[in-house]
Amino acid sequence: MEQRVQRKLTTLISFCVFGINPMYIRGAVANAKLALEIYPGWRTRFYLSKPVYDLIADELMYIKNTSIVLVEAPENFFFTNYRFLVCNEPDID
Repeated sequence: MEQRVQRKLTTLISFCVFGINPMYIRGAVANAKLALEIYPGWRTRFYLSKPVYDLIADELMYIKNTSIVLVEAPENFFFTNYRFLVCNEPDID
């Protein structure tokens, strides 16, 4: 008889922040903090362009359950599509 091993899947909220407008920066930090309250046990992941990374990475790093991915969008690629990369990860629900 085949035994199935059940893995605990990670529930994740994925964001892309690519503009340095203060509205986006404040929103990203606020969303990371709110996610802790609204979705306890979930993780947040932020895909950041280099200019945004330089502005908010230090602040996001200290928010529980938050991870950061620094990305550079190739030509003819919509930067906001990076948030969908998690769909290919086997441990993400």
